[in-house]
Amino acid sequence: MTLLSRFFRTFGCLWLLALTVSATQLPEITVPQGGSSLIHPAQFHARGEPQTYAATSRGPTENPTWEIATLRDTSPAWAIQLSTPSTRPVERDDVALVRFRGRLLHTLQESGQGKVRLVVQETGGNYERSGIRALDLTREWQEFFVPVRFPKSYAPGEVGLYFEFGYAAQTVEIGDISLMHYGKQVAYGDLPRTRVTYTGAEPDARWRQDALARIEQIRKGELAVTVTDTAGRPIPGATVRIQMQRHHFEFGTAVQLKLLLEDSPDADRYRDVLLSLFNAVGPENDLKWPAWSKSSENREKTVQALHWLRSQGLPVRGHVLAWPGRRYLPKDIVALFGTERQNEIPALLRAHIRDVITATQGLLTEWDVLNEPYSNRDLMDLFGPEIMAEWFKIARALLGPSVPLYFNDWGNHDLYGDPNHFRHFIDTARYILAQGGPIDGLGLQCHIGGIPTAPETLLKTLDAYQKELGLPIRATEFDFTTDDPSLHAQYTRDFLIAYFSHPSVVGIQYWGFWEKAHWKPVASLYNADWSERPAGTATRQMIREVWWTHAEGRTDDAGRYSVRGFYGTYTIVATHNESRSERTLSHLPGNSPTSITLSLP
Repeated sequence: MTLLSRFFRTFGCLWLLALTVSATQLPEITVPQGGSSLIHPAQFHARGEPQTYAATSRGPTENPTWEIATLRDTSPAWAIQLSTPSTRPVERDDVALVRFRGRLLHTLQESGQGKVRLVVQETGGNYERSGIRALDLTREWQEFFVPVRFPKSYAPGEVGLYFEFGYAAQTVEIGDISLMHYGKQVAYGDLPRTRVTYTGAEPDARWRQDALARIEQIRKGELAVTVTDTAGRPIPGATVRIQMQRHHFEFGTAVQLKLLLEDSPDADRYRDVLLSLFNAVGPENDLKWPAWSKSSENREKTVQALHWLRSQGLPVRGHVLAWPGRRYLPKDIVALFGTERQNEIPALLRAHIRDVITATQGLLTEWDVLNEPYSNRDLMDLFGPEIMAEWFKIARALLGPSVPLYFNDWGNHDLYGDPNHFRHFIDTARYILAQGGPIDGLGLQCHIGGIPTAPETLLKTLDAYQKELGLPIRATEFDFTTDDPSLHAQYTRDFLIAYFSHPSVVGIQYWGFWEKAHWKPVASLYNADWSERPAGTATRQMIREVWWTHAEGRTDDAGRYSVRGFYGTYTIVATHNESRSERTLSHLPGNSPTSITLSLP
């Protein structure tokens, strides 16, 4: 049975059910009665760099229609905004509903769609969000509904409604905007919402058929077993069982190291799920400079947890040696900015790199050397861009050539959604390489929010990196933030298919898996009580069932039995009459066909 037929045999009905739920709006939109307006539509105002946008309004001032032109490719999304503050107080856990109409007038995006992101958030401080949704606009007017739940109480003006347009060049219209407050009279789950979908979600999408066919070709190879007697004569009719034990491709997750050392029911379950589902890991925060320098006790526990991971045979990514923004540096380092000791900072960072690498030598299989220079440039602005190449050179000198060094950033997984970020990532990599910095791999964080990036766009982005830089790629921090469980499962499955199908991708690392140990709890695979969410089910089924090889058969007249199996580690068992032989072998790309001979007495 081919991978394609196996996929649809296993998931056909489930896939159609998920698509029916998540690709459309709710069957009937019923807007709750009552409620009070939290905004005054006449108070909207547009802002952004003057050369990036143009905004005009028409119609009655009490309810205008806005035309927003993004004049050139602009990112991030919030670079161009249309916003208004709240006019009434709200209490914690109150709910509200955003309702508006929108359409596309013009776009340069290849998808032919426009983009707008809607956010309800604090007007200052931490800009904590109460609701967020990225939406595609077509050339027909559409009505959109986005539910909101306030995480804390706000006075008038402390929270606002924002429409964001920092995408590719486009012109869109939005109007009939309202934000209705229902307090606690309506349950959040009962509010209407526009269900999000994405291009390529349909069950018979061509990109998916092509991707599954590629997986069959690039992630599998022939595994041949010959069974003989002690004299080397073939044994026909011997039973051969081929059982996969571990993938060669790395399906990993970020972990909180403290949970690997704790003695508690949750920690036990955390370790069990980690070992049963994933075959690679990376510490979420423990190796970052502020956490590492916090105390000697913290360092000792981090190293202890890394030793435990090594004992389990799990490859571990190091994250991160240099995160060059002030807000991600230790407080004592930040205190040096603007002082006569400011020029000591580069040497202190070099010392930190030597320290953390030396203390973890032999425990990590690769390192993120540089993280997020697109939005964190403080050290480069002070000491010059060449300092980035220096960090890679130091890491190579300490680690040698066997530990790959990665350049990691966010917003770089979608060449259309954030073209400036995409281009900056390529240009920065090229600059570092030209300066002699040894980049061995590219890290794409892949934090997916709002409306998912179309899988075909993911693949085009990977193609572009392969053409421009030709380096191995890893999805280093994958998660998808949505309150739609069906969409979460559906897109998680498609993301895995897209990335696993691309020859430049060497691994996919989720950014956590348990609700109580996840920076975005709604994006987790397991609830707080360890019940499996639909996205967790999708992950487990793809990694451990669809892309997992178990086979059994009998040898032919030449004593041979073979299958096409996913690359990885296998246990091979041959039996005939009362005789039995067992071997473990590695089935790796480039060695196909992998052959083994088992001798039976």
